[in-house]
Amino acid sequence: MDIKCSYISCKKPASYVCHCNDTTVIACSKHFKAHINNFPEFIHNPESVFKPLPPTLKSETITALQKTLEKFTESISNIAETMKNINKSGDSLLKCMNKKKKLCKKYIHSIVESNEFPITSNEKYRLSDEATSEDIDKEMKKITCGIDVEDLKFEAQKFINILESLDLIEQVSNSSSEDMDRWPFLDNKLYFFEDNTKSLVEFDPVNCKSSVKTIDIGEDQGHLAAICTIPGGKIFTSGGYSDSYIENSYIIDLKNNTSEALPKIRPRMRACATYFNQSIYLFGGWFNSSTSFCDRIDLSSKTITCLSNLPMNTGNTSTILINDKILISGTSNFLQLYDTRKDNYSMVSRDLNFGTDNILIQDKNRIILLSKPNIFVCDIKNLENWVNISNTAIFESTTSKPVIRGRMAYFVDMNMNIYQFNLDTFIIKKMPKFNS
Repeated sequence: MDIKCSYISCKKPASYVCHCNDTTVIACSKHFKAHINNFPEFIHNPESVFKPLPPTLKSETITALQKTLEKFTESISNIAETMKNINKSGDSLLKCMNKKKKLCKKYIHSIVESNEFPITSNEKYRLSDEATSEDIDKEMKKITCGIDVEDLKFEAQKFINILESLDLIEQVSNSSSEDMDRWPFLDNKLYFFEDNTKSLVEFDPVNCKSSVKTIDIGEDQGHLAAICTIPGGKIFTSGGYSDSYIENSYIIDLKNNTSEALPKIRPRMRACATYFNQSIYLFGGWFNSSTSFCDRIDLSSKTITCLSNLPMNTGNTSTILINDKILISGTSNFLQLYDTRKDNYSMVSRDLNFGTDNILIQDKNRIILLSKPNIFVCDIKNLENWVNISNTAIFESTTSKPVIRGRMAYFVDMNMNIYQFNLDTFIIKKMPKFNS
């Protein structure tokens, strides 16, 4: 079998599996040596990736693999037929839209050159030969019909989510800049500012090391800001607290360490940022006390829209995107689902009691809610049924977007403490303190 080295950009076959410090490392010979050198304090117990089969299991394993092969053959055929139909429909849609695009250009040329616009009138008698605004409106409706494809984008994303839920697509991040544009897998590193500085910390979960870069930004940044990765190798940051509330929002270009100021929004801290469909969503937070106001920042037009207020004042918000809805957790046992299309909220669970400090983590088809000291788990398709599986969660207030590497999730708190959360054992471990 072709088991690849888990280190980013390495395409060599894996040679060793090492279980150390609650982390499983699968690496080629070269990177296994690097792993040992990077973590000399760990106890390493490497095992070979390949192990011999006993005779009794050989035939059983072959039979099982043959049946699996038949299922893959059938599935490939079904997927190929589905994609063929999708491509056919997509080609027809593009041809239609390109035709309307050419027609639009033709009308513009006609107006510029001869001041004429084609009108198909149904009136038996017209009082004037000139086009009226009503005429233009009728013709424009014919041209613009079908131009809004937002519904199509939503349905397409649902289809993508179904494919990803099959766990067949290998979601291994690498260091290429193209990977930074692959939503919804944008957040593959932790980002946060050192308090009262312009120093941005980048934590890489692959080697569990941090680096610092100075950002050309308007003012010193603070803690508990809303930060998330956006397409194009950039991050969004807004608000936070540094001696006072920070009112500005920025897009930071990680390639050249520059920033672009966005229009000011209502200042806040203790709110998580969520990227969806070229927009950033911010829910609640804290401004002298917990708040209920919510905003959407359109990254294309650089405009801000005030969303419906939360049903109650809620700080320490954390979010997870589920298709076209956003699951929001927060203080006062707040757990509701926001519909991005209808701009409204719906109750998820009325009987769940959890603490002030909380963070949501998605692990494939299940959602984990860490809330000091409890850990709750539910199926993504059944958000009403949460199970309390542990009371060992110890961490401080966070607005972090968790990043996942293998079976480990990482997040950072208000004091720049980075935590490692094991998705299998549900053990939270504080990483060595970051020092710049």
